[in-house]
Amino acid sequence: MKTELDRANDNQRLLGRHSHRLQSKLERQAQQLEQTEHRLQHIQRDLDSANVQLKRWQRIAELGFHQSSMAKAAHVDLEVRVQATADRMLKKVRAHEQEVRCSSCRERMTDVERAVLAFASAAGPAPRSPCCQRHHRPEEPRATTTRRPEPSRRRRRGPYDS
Repeated sequence: MKTELDRANDNQRLLGRHSHRLQSKLERQAQQLEQTEHRLQHIQRDLDSANVQLKRWQRIAELGFHQSSMAKAAHVDLEVRVQATADRMLKKVRAHEQEVRCSSCRERMTDVERAVLAFASAAGPAPRSPCCQRHHRPEEPRATTTRRPEPSRRRRRGPYDS
């Protein structure tokens, strides 16, 4: 009988120790879960803040792109108008020059023509035709072949060559 009681006490003691270990392990895991949830909340807040910042930067980028394309279109339009004005002025000067008979007036007209040509050259070359509404620049032919560099004829030295 005593051996059975000793055995029952030993079993109870072992079960008590084991349940105590399980209880402490459960408490540690609960603390770890709480810490993980706390970190997850911080990460979620940071992620939300980053998403808000990203949307803000996207709006700024879209606005900047729109303003840039509008400025490019206005610049192309201005180039076209300046070139058209210079062409018109030059045409009028040349037409008037043909009517003038006096040599001093002709000299004055050539001075005016030089001024108009200087105005036209300051305006730049004739306006470029845009390749599309978005780019406002002429299409350039693409190079289809690329030349590979010739291999070096020198022997490369290894780390142990002297």
